[in-house]
Amino acid sequence: TVATRDANILHLPWELMADSRGPLSRQEITIRRQLETARKPIAFQAGLPLRILYVVSRPGDLGFIDPRLSTRSMLDALASLGADVQVDFCRPPTLARFEEMLSAAKRQRQYHIVHFDGHGTFLPEIELGALCFEKPDVAATLAPSKTDFVRADRLGELLAAYEIPLVILEACRTGTIGKVAVFRSVAPRLIESGVGSVISMSHAVHVEAARVLL
Repeated sequence: TVATRDANILHLPWELMADSRGPLSRQEITIRRQLETARKPIAFQAGLPLRILYVVSRPGDLGFIDPRLSTRSMLDALASLGADVQVDFCRPPTLARFEEMLSAAKRQRQYHIVHFDGHGTFLPEIELGALCFEKPDVAATLAPSKTDFVRADRLGELLAAYEIPLVILEACRTGTIGKVAVFRSVAPRLIESGVGSVISMSHAVHVEAARVLL
């Protein structure tokens, strides 16, 4: 566990550490970065079926990402679980629909995992991360969708309110560290808000790399 507010230390690629036997990540050693000021996560009792809310967002005004490879990899990995897992897709991938599904699930049986598959970014002018949802005004039409930049602080408040224990961010730069405000990318802000665990990416990631991870 690397627990520090020193950006130079956090920028180091700790995941690449290896010894004579190879990468430590293949020796059942988990490397994590920990926040010093994170809010205590809410206790969560998981049961079956495992419920996953999957968001595939592809705004038409951003670069193309093939939506098929990583989604299929995830579904293939979960296939052996059968009825013990349930995957719901957020359609359309707007913030309003996302919150609507979270709210409906909480009244019945809330989600264990939220998986966002799409674009992530870091807004340098305010040193704050964001996820790229689609704007609702064109989501139901044939016109190309526009990007809705959902800031990390807004997303963190939302996920914490619905007590989501695990978030997977299959989106580039969601773990980016700023030069001044160290913990303002998407992943740290979610943890600071009360999300228990976040899997994120600090740089641009090829679709094939995401497929292998899943």
